[in-house]
Amino acid sequence: MKKTAAVLAGLILLLVIVALVAPFLIDLNRYKPTILAKLRPYIDREVDFKSVELTVLTGLGAEIQGLRIADAPAFSSDDFLNLESVQVRVRVVPLLRKQIQIKSLIIKSPVVRIHRNEAGAFNFEDLLAPREPSAAPQQAPAPAQPEAAEKENVLLAGFAVGQLRIQDGRIVYTDLKTMPGSDPLFADRVDLKIDDVSPGTPIRLHLSAGLMDHSKPNLDLEGQIGPLGDSLQIETAPFEVEMSLQELPMAGLARLFLTGAPVQVLSATAGWKVGASGTIREGVRCDLDLLLEHLILQQTGGGGEGTDVADGGDGRTPELSVNASGKLQVVYPAQHVGIEGLALSVNGNRLVLDGSVDRFIEHPRWDLKAKSENFRPGDLLRLFPMWARSVPKELALDGPLGLSLASGGDAGSFSAQATLSLDDMRIRYGQDFEKAPGIPLAFTWDGEKMASQITVRKFGLKLHQLEAGATGEIILGDEAVRLGLIVQTNSVPMQGWESLVPSLSPYGLNGDLYAKGSIRGTLDNLSANLQANADRLAFRLPAGETSPKGSEPIPGSLEGVSLDVQAKRAGERLESVGDLKIKAGDVRSIRLEKVLGRFRYQPPQLEISGLEVHAFEGAIRATGSMDLESKSWSFKPVLDQIAIGPLLDQLTSYQGLLTGKLSGEMGAEGASGQEPGPGVSARGSLRLSQGSLENFDLVGSVVDALFGVPGVSQFLAGRKGEVAEHQKTQFEYLDAQFDMKDQAAQLSAKLHNVYTSKATDSDALLDGNVALDEKKVDMSGKVILSKKDSNELARQAEVLKALLNTEQRMVLPITVKGSISKPVPFLDTKYVAEATAKYYGRKGLEKLGEQLGLPKSKEEGQKPGEKLLRDLLKQ
Repeated sequence: MKKTAAVLAGLILLLVIVALVAPFLIDLNRYKPTILAKLRPYIDREVDFKSVELTVLTGLGAEIQGLRIADAPAFSSDDFLNLESVQVRVRVVPLLRKQIQIKSLIIKSPVVRIHRNEAGAFNFEDLLAPREPSAAPQQAPAPAQPEAAEKENVLLAGFAVGQLRIQDGRIVYTDLKTMPGSDPLFADRVDLKIDDVSPGTPIRLHLSAGLMDHSKPNLDLEGQIGPLGDSLQIETAPFEVEMSLQELPMAGLARLFLTGAPVQVLSATAGWKVGASGTIREGVRCDLDLLLEHLILQQTGGGGEGTDVADGGDGRTPELSVNASGKLQVVYPAQHVGIEGLALSVNGNRLVLDGSVDRFIEHPRWDLKAKSENFRPGDLLRLFPMWARSVPKELALDGPLGLSLASGGDAGSFSAQATLSLDDMRIRYGQDFEKAPGIPLAFTWDGEKMASQITVRKFGLKLHQLEAGATGEIILGDEAVRLGLIVQTNSVPMQGWESLVPSLSPYGLNGDLYAKGSIRGTLDNLSANLQANADRLAFRLPAGETSPKGSEPIPGSLEGVSLDVQAKRAGERLESVGDLKIKAGDVRSIRLEKVLGRFRYQPPQLEISGLEVHAFEGAIRATGSMDLESKSWSFKPVLDQIAIGPLLDQLTSYQGLLTGKLSGEMGAEGASGQEPGPGVSARGSLRLSQGSLENFDLVGSVVDALFGVPGVSQFLAGRKGEVAEHQKTQFEYLDAQFDMKDQAAQLSAKLHNVYTSKATDSDALLDGNVALDEKKVDMSGKVILSKKDSNELARQAEVLKALLNTEQRMVLPITVKGSISKPVPFLDTKYVAEATAKYYGRKGLEKLGEQLGLPKSKEEGQKPGEKLLRDLLKQ
């Protein structure tokens, strides 16, 4: 027994001596050229190492020092890979049984440098390309032998690695395509530990690293995979891993994924937790929780950093918090992804997705549902000022919206149903529109796509009491999209809309309106038709600015209202025509028997080609146009037997001034908002038949003035009442022409057959100015009395014969001054006095001639010598 123990002790001592001596006796470095020669056919790079040593005492194996692989010459002259050492330890006993069991594989301080050039190529692409190890003649592969396969499986069955370690590694990434001129990205302190690498047992692993120059490891991955089995079936191998990341700075990393994006990341810190388990074949289930904190974005392009936006800022967002969480189930062979409660949240605004996607590689088919939770568009506009500037400043959004979306099918055939509810939102557009929370506002969609046809089962809009829907189809052609849609509304009550449109409040709308229409054609050649009808619409017109304080609104109504509009777009050209019909109505106590209108719109020009209104016992027909860009307009009405009295009484402040039937035509032009102020001009010719000037007696006032002229009054004493007994001016018709500009009108008027107590054929001619802004008149002209009145006056006062014209009608020059509502006519007494003085001069010459016994002249009934005396006396 002692002898046996001594032998064993001797053997052990011998092994120890061999272990101590072997590394010195066996020099593996002499095989360095052979090792490198075996590697170079596979790696077309410069490969080298400092030394290789055999290890025995620390474990049978080898250690390579200073291994390096050069970078591709096109990228840099640095090393692609270099490391301090690689230690390989194998188990001795399994090796004797032809089983490779690596006790440990330790890689110390590896450094990997990854480059991407301006063209987007990576420096490791040539290492991934398959290579032939030698140029030896190729032989047809021999058929696989069962015995060889069994031996290979046996060899794999014996392969095992007790532990794989990577210690203190580093990865350097430089990207000249997406980050030219920027510093490289780093992953430091990379430590990887893998235990029990063998086909028959689960493989445990742990990875940690400090990403993006982090002061301590912020990436941690831990879990296990396997067993892989003797045949190394990765697809059936179960695994379970958990990965967490904390405080990852994203500003530099984001440039890799946001190249060409309209925004850049100024700052962000990322963190996530991911748990995954299952098998590739049967499915992988993932629990995801991603968080981006302290995220600040800024708009790119234009002026670069600091580009101003509509709100006057620099285009930066406030700090954002973005979170994505949920559950995914992925079955790779079946190409199935199950989604359960996948939520995306931005500062609390959440969107949740559920459903599944199948055949996502070959032919994706989906069944998905999405809904919003506390999603507030107004918050997003405030968070993203660079996008908010595309929204009108007047638009303000406050409150959550409700969104539900369901879709199923594939790219060739799918259905979609969606509802967007804005009921709980407050929406305001300046002073023009405001929807309070609780007032309905929703959009709905229900349709399907089959091949190139989209069937619109319903596209709906609900706003307050309005419900509008569209049905039809959309054809997606190779060259154009063709539409065929029918649109209609419910019978919409007009009352209550002032709660949304405050400007409607003074008008007190009442009644129901119904509309329907159609849209057909392509986007470049589109036609549309709209019809709107109302049996009765009631309203009130607020008192104007010139109305007395406290004036009540004026009620009105329309009956049998219909509007028909046809529009067509051909390329960039848009044209529409419309017809308006109103059977009857009352506006400002004006009875409208029939209103017809036809208009034409071709941007920017709006033309009224035919407007006809029956009112005031007559008709008004008009044409006009307006340029919607320059706001300039023109209007040309034609009047036919309009009762001028009611028109003035009900539409103007000149009540009780005129009566009669007005006919004629005129034209006006100006700019919107200036009527009848500066910039408005008008001209025309009018006739007022069987009329009267109710506010003064033109002829009577002029004749009255005759009584005060010296040399006339003594002959007309007591005759005033017989000539001018009326308090107004009545006439058969009045012809007028006017030319107005900037509220100053040049007026020419002729009154025919003015009525007096003796006859009805006196006339008056007036010409002058009317100042509409000051409401004053300044005109001059003459009154031509009827022959009967003229003869009567001349018979009573022979001196008035001096005022007779060749028709034996008395002509009286006058001026008219004063206000429009109370004009005052003045007789030109100087003219009358001069005429009568000449009359008396002639009479004196006649008497002088008679006293001198001069014969009468043959010319003009004058006595002989009368002309000479007249010349001498300058009469």
